[in-house]
Amino acid sequence: MLCPTKSVCRMSAPALLLILLVLRPLSTVLCLGSGVPGGLFTPSIALGALLGGVLGFLWSWVWPGVPPGLFAVLGAAGVLAATTHGPISAVVLMMELTGRDRSFVLPLLVMVVTATVVARTLDARSIYDARLTTREIQRLQVARRPAST
Repeated sequence: MLCPTKSVCRMSAPALLLILLVLRPLSTVLCLGSGVPGGLFTPSIALGALLGGVLGFLWSWVWPGVPPGLFAVLGAAGVLAATTHGPISAVVLMMELTGRDRSFVLPLLVMVVTATVVARTLDARSIYDARLTTREIQRLQVARRPAST
C-alpha cells in the first residue's frame, strides 16, 4: 500500500497533477530551447492529460461519481487536436490508445471539435507550421495549388 490513508491519496493526486502541469511545459520549453531534438506530439498529449486530470478532479468535487481519468483522456485529445489541427487523427489515436469501450466517444468528439474550432479561430497555423515564416507558408500554399490546364 503506497498511501497511509485513502484521504491522503485523494489529496496527493490533484497536487501532483498540478505540479506536473507546471513542470511539463517548462521541461518541454527547456528541451526545445536547448536544441535537443524532439517532438511536439507527445508533449501535447501529456500536457492535455495533465490539464484534463486536474479539471477532472475539480469536476468530481462538483459532480461526484464522474471518473477523473476520463477527463485526462478528453484533455489529451483536446490539446492534441488543437495543436495539430487534426481532429480525426486525435479521435482515432485516443480510441486506440485507451482500449476502452466506446462509451466516451460522444464527449471525445465534442471536446475535439470544440478544441479544433477554438484553435483555428485563434491561429490558422498548427504547431508544426508555427516554426515557419509567413513567406514560407505562402510558398507552400502556392505549391499545393492544383496546376491550371
